[in-house]
Amino acid sequence: MTLKQLQYFVSIVQNQSFKKAADELFVSPPALTQQIHSLEKELGCTLLIRSAQSFQITEAGKCFYEGSLSILNQLDTTITRTKYLGGTPAQTLIIGYISTPMDILIRHASKAFHADYPNINIELYPCEFNEIPYLLENRTIDISYITQNYVGHNDSLVYLPSCAYTYDLAIPVTHPFSSKENLSLSDLLDTPLICLNPKHNTALFNNYIEKYLNNHKKLYADSMAELYLMMRQENGVSILPSYLYQTRPDIKAIPLHPTLSDNLGIAYLKDNLQENITLAVPYLLQASSSKQLLNLSTKNLL
Repeated sequence: MTLKQLQYFVSIVQNQSFKKAADELFVSPPALTQQIHSLEKELGCTLLIRSAQSFQITEAGKCFYEGSLSILNQLDTTITRTKYLGGTPAQTLIIGYISTPMDILIRHASKAFHADYPNINIELYPCEFNEIPYLLENRTIDISYITQNYVGHNDSLVYLPSCAYTYDLAIPVTHPFSSKENLSLSDLLDTPLICLNPKHNTALFNNYIEKYLNNHKKLYADSMAELYLMMRQENGVSILPSYLYQTRPDIKAIPLHPTLSDNLGIAYLKDNLQENITLAVPYLLQASSSKQLLNLSTKNLL
């Protein structure tokens, strides 16, 4: 087993496509498939159940993905720190990484930034929304996406708004409800609601669910990939930020009543004057602009 195989597997899961992963990794799809077969043979278990147009990740695959992602992130951190301790310091920008559902924004912004500033290493620090202000204040991270309600009146942070977005009912086009133009929350009482694990959501979203949908049956997913898979299998409907589904032909959106909206932006410590942060700000803002969110959902989520 090699690190390259771990990178291949992580890319496939994150892209939800062998072809997109192959393009990202600059290898052919057959070569990528062969590497996954080799991994499964070595591990003695199935990681991905393939069909003609898609695949389903198994429980073993989920375990292997989480472990592989942790190993690769830790390796990046170790390399950066070793260079520093060895007398060849590399400039580093540490970005707070909310794995779901903000990873699409962070991956795009990081890729564009590193292309223009290859001498600056990007380190992703996994965290949840409620941890971000504390991590910024103690300089564990340099900058992060965050929703406005978590910043509040914290005068130690600089908050730069990027876009406003709404949450809507997201329904598979094959679901009987997809023929309707309006639905009330009471219409969903007998329909499972597919949600991300609450730790991945904002407090605003979790409070809405508790207030208006507390008695509804819920199914929980630990990633957007798993959530979309559950929807495709018609296990239920979901409530999603508008930028995550607007260009998906397999999902119909119906406005929520009562409405739910939020504001997304970036934050960093006011007293943290690193040049890296100043350089990164426009890339993070651009990736999360309303227009760019549509482009990203088209390229990465279909």
